[in-house]
Formats: sequence, C-alpha cells, structure tokens
Amino acid sequence: MKDIIHTERLYLTPLNKKDVARYVQIAKNMRIAKEENPNYFLYTRFDYNSAKSDADLTDAVMKLLTSAENSILPETTKRLNICLKNGYIIGYIGFFHNPNEKISSDLGIFLDPNYEHKGYAFEAQKSLLAYYFSNYDDKIYLTIYPKNL
Repeated sequence: MKDIIHTERLYLTPLNKKDVARYVQIAKNMRIAKEENPNYFLYTRFDYNSAKSDADLTDAVMKLLTSAENSILPETTKRLNICLKNGYIIGYIGFFHNPNEKISSDLGIFLDPNYEHKGYAFEAQKSLLAYYFSNYDDKIYLTIYPKNL
C-alpha cells in the first residue's frame, strides 16, 4: 500500500526494514513486560527466548521485517507501522488476506508496552478496518488471545 492511513493521532505507514532498531526496542520492552507480568501477551511468531543478546534480537527482528517486505502475498495483505504524528513507531498492525481459505483475512496488532492502554490500538484498528471495508468486499476475523488485557 503506497498511501498512508491518517487517524486523529496516528499514521499507519508501510513496514520497512529500515525500522529494525525501533522494532528491536519494542521487542525488548515486550520482553521486560513479560518478565514483570507472566500473563503479558507476546507476539507469538517471534521467539523471544532464543534472542537473548542484542545481536540475536536484531537478527531475529531483521528476519521478520525482511520476510514481511519480501514475501509474495496477495495485494490485499497489508503490514503497517503504527506511528505517532511525529513519525515515531509505537507498534504494528496488519491483515493477511487469503482468498483460498474459508477465513478471508486475519488481523494482527501489537504495541510497545509503553503505549498500551491509551486507545492507540483501537484507533489504528478502526482506521485500518475502514480502509479494508472501503476497498474490499470481504469478511475479516479477529481472534484475541484470552489473557490479553
């Protein structure tokens, strides 16, 4: 998606490998939150335990971002940074569309723990869903981790 989605307080911008340092910091913040609260939900496609050193963590995050940037996915798949109006990345939102499956799309979102409980996820999700439903005549399904507050 070439266009940026604007909300009242946020920009949703395309995911990019150049943002690796910020996502490493977000991953560290999430790991700290998990250590402080065992019920804290971690992004499940990332193995936080195998990335103990900064170098390992950077490599793991770079692999995720490179995969997201280089993968061949349907045009309706969107992976976006959630940014404050000043461009500072506070999280990720995206949906994967697979027209060959019974479930049309999956929605995923996570925020830096320092920006949770401020309405940013709701604002980003609301704007992305408005974009999705204005551009695609489809259904989207959201599964929420039961312990996720």
